[in-house]
Amino acid sequence: ARRAAFDLGADIAARLLQEVPEPLRSQAWLERIERDLAALAPQQRAALLRELGAAGALTIVTAVALTGEQQDSWRTRLERALTPGIRTEFTTDPKLIAGAELHFGGTAVRFTLQSAVQALRARLVRDVHGT
Repeated sequence: ARRAAFDLGADIAARLLQEVPEPLRSQAWLERIERDLAALAPQQRAALLRELGAAGALTIVTAVALTGEQQDSWRTRLERALTPGIRTEFTTDPKLIAGAELHFGGTAVRFTLQSAVQALRARLVRDVHGT
């Protein structure tokens, strides 16, 4: 019953999120990405930058296409968060619903509604089972 309630709540949240204007959603996810990148351990950051170097470009995948102005903002802020002069590419995947994925070559870092729901579900299971 808890799982069904959680799934229903996640579905409702996804539908409500669709009502928020895209520029506001984009901004909110970018702020979360910046916080999470700033919190990376130096070894984690170095590993991502090595992957990025091998790939040649950071691929930013969003649910909907970002405007040119939004892309410029994301590019500038991600350079600040990671390293100056990174090359970026933008693409879309409507299955994301909301959020973004950062692809550093073979490593994808997910900041999506689905990844947030999965993390909450795992925490719920731990809380229920006491593990």
